Amino acid sequence: DDCVLNIPCNPGYYLPANSQQCMQCPRKFYCPGGTFTESSADSGITQCPDNMYSPLGSDSADDCGRVLHIGEYILYLRTAKLTVPSLNVQIGNTIYYGDMFPA
Repeated sequence: DDCVLNIPCNPGYYLPANSQQCMQCPRKFYCPGGTFTESSADSGITQCPDNMYSPLGSDSADDCGRVLHIGEYILYLRTAKLTVPSLNVQIGNTIYYGDMFPA
C-alpha cells in the first residue's frame, strides 16, 4: 500500500524533485508555498518571466524585476510598489520599484 506524504512548504520555499524537504527559492524564481507530494518534478516553483531577476526566498511574481548595481551593492527592483516612498525606475514602458524605509 503506497502512502502519500503531504509536505507543506512555507512561502519562499519549494519542494525539489524526489525530495521530502523544502528548499529556499533560488534567485530568478518565486515560490508561493503550499502543500505538495513527492514527485519526479520540482513543485511550487516558477521562473520569473522575460529574464527578470528576484532575490533568494521570493514568494510572489511581484518580486520579479530588474537588478540595479550601486557600487558593490545590489538593489532588486520589483514590479510591485510595496513601500511609500519608493525608488521608481522606468525601463522602456515598465516602472520598477525599489523598497525604501525611513533611516
